[in-house]
Amino acid sequence: MYEQLGVIGYHPNCHENFQKAAAEANWRPPEVPDPVNFFQNTPVNAQGELETQTALSKAGDAVTLRVETDLVMVVTACSMSAA
Repeated sequence: MYEQLGVIGYHPNCHENFQKAAAEANWRPPEVPDPVNFFQNTPVNAQGELETQTALSKAGDAVTLRVETDLVMVVTACSMSAA
């Protein structure tokens, strides 16, 4: 995917971003969960393939979560950019 965006060589990814952020909280879970991206726009086209499209969210849009138990939450920026 990064190669298609024009990246040459290594590029960080969501999995690594999660591990780095979790380690900073001294948390090393046995498995890395799939990320949840509230603002990503990735519909399925007529051929059944995922398409990455421009986000529908606007500057200032937000998601409010209510936590009902103790937790460690990792929030990272998506590294899907060529620059």
